[in-house]
Amino acid sequence: MYYSPLLEDDWKLAADETTLTSETTEIMFKSPNNFLTPTTKKELKYYLTAIDSNENESERSDIYSTVSKLEKPLALEKSHILIVDGFDRYGGNASWAEPTHEFNLVYAKSIYNTLFYFDLSSCSNEAVIDELINLNDYSIVIWFLGDESIVDNTLVNIEQFKIAQYLENGGKLFISGSNIGQDLDTKHSYSEFSDTLFYHQYLKAKLMHDGIDLLNEIHGEEGSIFEGFETTFYDKAPDDIEPINGAVPILNYNFEHDRDGEHRKGGIAYKGTFGDSSYFGQLVYFSFPFESITDENGRNQLMLDIFLYYNIIIIGVDEENNISPNKFVLEQNYPNPFNPITTIKYSIPSVAKENFSSLKLTVYDILGREVKTLVNENKKPGTYEITFDASNLASGIYYYQIKTDSFIQTKKMIFLK
Repeated sequence: MYYSPLLEDDWKLAADETTLTSETTEIMFKSPNNFLTPTTKKELKYYLTAIDSNENESERSDIYSTVSKLEKPLALEKSHILIVDGFDRYGGNASWAEPTHEFNLVYAKSIYNTLFYFDLSSCSNEAVIDELINLNDYSIVIWFLGDESIVDNTLVNIEQFKIAQYLENGGKLFISGSNIGQDLDTKHSYSEFSDTLFYHQYLKAKLMHDGIDLLNEIHGEEGSIFEGFETTFYDKAPDDIEPINGAVPILNYNFEHDRDGEHRKGGIAYKGTFGDSSYFGQLVYFSFPFESITDENGRNQLMLDIFLYYNIIIIGVDEENNISPNKFVLEQNYPNPFNPITTIKYSIPSVAKENFSSLKLTVYDILGREVKTLVNENKKPGTYEITFDASNLASGIYYYQIKTDSFIQTKKMIFLK
């Protein structure tokens, strides 16, 4: 069993074949400090290999991740997140050719780049089926299916039952995949009795068309929290879906329906009860693979929008805020998220030279484009506040950066209309 820091490729042994024998079905560590090669890191990824008596080592397994991120939160409650890898298809007409993959990391990194206060676990869909993992232990479940096909069954009956139970218990589900509707909302030789009922009542969707390879751009639905979002993705045949039973559209493809000129839908969302339950659950469903989005910034922005839709409080205070007054300080903007005005506070230490030839405070969008220069002048030591008005901007992540001759620091803020 190998591990590496989430954002690096520095693989080391967590356990070897002397511990993980052919009879071993599970292993528990009190902490990463107990690994064969110990670490204090809390953001990790893992894979397994098999080794025979001649010390021949197999190819690696799929990669999974665990993360614990606690950045001095102002959030009221920590998010407990589970990523379920339900993507087994490869080769032939599939979009992925190799027997293993690391798509889990696409989700883990986007979450890591978005939230301040959470812990994250991950597993295969088989672990859910075999009841090694209970979905109800998690406040958010992210289930990805890639282009899992009709033959492979995107979601078998037992998976449908466990997802339905999770939503009925008030869970928050984000599910993505390009053939879910094609599998569950059409009749074929591999259909299961609950497919259509589950798709309509729990994924709140109706399949309009499957396998449209020209759909490779998406943009946020006007008036939704996703408004203003645009990006591209690569997938051979994403489903075209419609929201039903109380769901609403959140993402549109780049093509319109011939019948009414409305954009084809690639994402829907729902807040409300499921089945006969009185608990309030939440759903975000993309009919294309989230991991196929080609731009990392686009994935981060979309993940942020999903958490904002779930009303997850995304506020953090960096360690630098506790720096003593004899050093530069760039504080977290407040309020955050904000609409449309926020305040940014910064301090220049008295031990610094009297004037700075260039002190610049600049706001950038998520693509690194300059949005506005708030300060660009000489400044004497002291503490300053300035307001930023984002009335003419789209909702999303923005960055503000202070830069002097000897100091530079950047922080993230969230504008939510």
